[in-house]
Amino acid sequence: MKDKNGDYRAVTVMEPFISLALKEGAHIIARSFNRGEEVVGPELNQQERRSFYDAENKAVDLINTDFYKYVHHIAGHVKGALKPSELLRAFVHYKNVDYYD
Repeated sequence: MKDKNGDYRAVTVMEPFISLALKEGAHIIARSFNRGEEVVGPELNQQERRSFYDAENKAVDLINTDFYKYVHHIAGHVKGALKPSELLRAFVHYKNVDYYD
């Protein structure tokens, strides 16, 4: 949302940008969680979908078992502005796939 001077006053971001913004003094006014991989392209057949979901579920299990082993992949997107240890786990949620038709 831009103010009358054209400056952004509110934005929607994902991690690691939430942790970085908080580190730099921003405030959270609302939050929600997104899970985009539950929707896949219609061109994938059942076996391809199953393979995709199986790989995703395996990754989710690995990450949830030892989150801080993988956190550098997320923190790396802010190119050194945030140490992996500064990423706030409360804003990162990984869960296994919910299967939809």
